[in-house]
Amino acid sequence: MMSTESAHEGEEPLGWSRYFSQVAAFFEHVERQAYANPNRNYTEYVIGSLEVLWTNLTSVKEYIDSQSVSEENEVAVRSVSTNVGDLLNLLPPLASQWHRHLEQLDLQSAHEHTTKFHILKEQLEYLHSLSFSWTDIAQMLGVSRMTIYRRRLEYSMLSEPINIVSDSTLYELVRELRRELPDIGQSMVCGSLE
Repeated sequence: MMSTESAHEGEEPLGWSRYFSQVAAFFEHVERQAYANPNRNYTEYVIGSLEVLWTNLTSVKEYIDSQSVSEENEVAVRSVSTNVGDLLNLLPPLASQWHRHLEQLDLQSAHEHTTKFHILKEQLEYLHSLSFSWTDIAQMLGVSRMTIYRRRLEYSMLSEPINIVSDSTLYELVRELRRELPDIGQSMVCGSLE
């Protein structure tokens, strides 16, 4: 008759070696894919797998730590507990990295699906020539000021034409304004000169 010890000699208790081999393979695969610009489905798969792994490893660590072991196995069991703890410490930063990647995918997706408003250069030029501000033009066209800014950038309309006046002419204009409105401040002067 075989002893209990020899019957279990080649067996792995609960398949731990296989489980941790799969965990190692998962980490290697995730590390390779992290540099391959993974898509949304894969990213969600990794995040879900990391959550499951966190739950499993937490349970394993709690189980190991709760066991009373003989002195001869104490070092080996504590070593396994430490290794599982080290794995647990790796998971939060890794999960954060994949959550950030998911956020980037969401931003890219949102950007790709935004509707581009077709605003003609001539429209912008005409409305601005009527002395409407860019904010007023945005409101009239039902778009944001940022959309108007992007169209102006696209049409190379960002630099306003500069009226060049001589220093003496500028001095006379400011003096006339100060004569009509003695309490006028710098902001009002600049606004009046535009």
